[in-house]
This record gives sequence, C-alpha cells and structure tokens, in this order.
Amino acid sequence: MSRLPPDPIYIFRGHNSVINTVKILKDIIISGDVNGEIILWDLKSKKQIVKWKAHNEAVLSIQYIYNKEIILSQGRDNILLGWDYGTFKKENAKTIKVCSSMIVDSLSFCKFSLFQNEDASELLLAIPKLNKNEFIDVIDLNLKLIKYENIGVNDNDIKSGMCMCIKIIKKYQKLYLLSGYEYGNVIMWDLENKSICWNHKFHSEPVFSIDVSNSLKYGVSVSADNIIAHFELNENKNPKYKEIKMRTCGIADVKFRYDDKIFATAGWDSKIRIFHAKKLIPLAVLSYHREGVQELDFLRKDPNDNNKVNELISCSKDGCLSLWKIY
Repeated sequence: MSRLPPDPIYIFRGHNSVINTVKILKDIIISGDVNGEIILWDLKSKKQIVKWKAHNEAVLSIQYIYNKEIILSQGRDNILLGWDYGTFKKENAKTIKVCSSMIVDSLSFCKFSLFQNEDASELLLAIPKLNKNEFIDVIDLNLKLIKYENIGVNDNDIKSGMCMCIKIIKKYQKLYLLSGYEYGNVIMWDLENKSICWNHKFHSEPVFSIDVSNSLKYGVSVSADNIIAHFELNENKNPKYKEIKMRTCGIADVKFRYDDKIFATAGWDSKIRIFHAKKLIPLAVLSYHREGVQELDFLRKDPNDNNKVNELISCSKDGCLSLWKIY
C-alpha cells in the first residue's frame, strides 16, 4: 500500500496579504508579501523575530548571501535592497538596517538570480536591464560593476518577448545563463561570448520559473501552460529533453532538493507536487493551501552536517507559509 502524502508540520501566519517569496535557512525563514513587508521567523521556535516594511510596493523576490549574512530583497518599487542580518543577529537588535541599495527593473515581474561561491568572492546578480526588460544585465556585486551587459535576442527571426525568469550558473568554470521568456522560449546563454548555446520553445505560455540540479546535469522549466520541461544542461544545440504533461495549467515555481532526488512544483491550483527527478514520475501531492502557491524553497544542506535535511517551505496567495518534511 502506498504511503499517504504528509501533512505540513507547521503553518506560519503573520502576513496580511499574498506572500510572493520565501527563503528557508538553517535557523530562520524569510518571507515577503505584496504589501512590501518582510518577516523573519525563527525556524526552531516558529515565532516571528522581526517584521518590517521593506518596500513601498510588493516584495517580488528574496535571496541570501551566506558568507556575508546579507538578505537581498527585490521590490516592485524597482529597488533591490541589502539588509544586514549578520549585525542584526550579533547585536540582538530590534530593527534590521539597509546596507546597500540598487535601482533595478521589476516591471516584468522577473525575479533576480544570484550566483555565489562559498566565500562570496564571486557574487553575481542577473536581472532584466533597466527600461529594456527583454535584455539581461549581470552585475558583479563585489565590484559594483556590470560584468555582462545586454544579454538578449537581437535576431528578428527569434520571437521571445519579455524576460520572465532567469537562472545564472557556473559549469566547467564557465558562466551560463538560463532565461525563460514571454512566448515560451527557454534559452541557454554562454555569458563570456554573449552567444546562444540553444533556444527551445518548450512552452506555449510565459515561462515562470527555471531551476537546475545541484549536479548541473539537468534543468527544469515551468510556465502558465500544463508542461514541465526537463532538459540536459550542455551546449548541444539540441539537448535531450523530456516533458511531463499536467492535467491542470499554471505552475509558479519549481525547485530541486539538494540531493537531486526530487523536485517540487508550486501550482496555481494550490497544490505542491513532488516528482522523482530522474524518472520524472509523480510521487506525492501536498495539499494545504486554499489559493495558489507562489514559491517554494528546500533547506540547503550544510556540508558539515551528516543529518538528513528534508524541509520544504511554501508560500501562497492565502497569506500563509507551510513547512513540510519530505521523504
């Protein structure tokens, strides 16, 4: 007899509106909503640590710079802010302070992508170009300079539309960018040469999210249609590709777990679906939320920790966060 899908181990309530983005770390959860508010939660006690008005408009995306203990938040007010969580934690402060700010383009709803190595000596941010959001700039956050500029389609024969999602990766010591577009295209870019490795129209609707396996062998894209596209990550013009056809349309996010055994999708239908990452078979459907799931995040495994890490966090339009333990 197959096992029943698990129930969430905890529900976090504290936001008064749709939650757009969430990040889970070893000791905290960070979530941002459409009112521009961010909440830090203690993962152990499940209590709020601090809640503050971070942006004048919706918080679109949150990331964390591990080595520097900085939270990055991107708002629909076209500002990307750095928050000094390290000092906040060290001083046991009541408020968290801004340590950096940058004007960005958030009109396309495209969330920024962050590449960081272990010591944060390489810290790159990919984001749609200001006032030209079909193109992408890659910014070196350490040098505060644009490293790669105007990454985008100039060929009139390639119809792509606005950039909707991006993922910057480093494989074989080379930097690549995966970008999903308004017309359903996914393009893999060689950043050094600003050239297209491959361009495939995996989807019939805008692409909302791309993630890659930690081994950097595979990528997955999801969109407003009912297709989950699974593809090899290489420079081959025709990478091996498989697809999963869903019964329902609309997936907002996709994430691989650190061990590459499973990936999870965030459905407009309020369901979280777990898939076997290699066999591409459905393993479980997680049901709690009353409205669409906006974003997911798996807890990143500490290399020095031998314990199994299987926590998954989700955020939803219903204003709640749900915490799960998966296999």
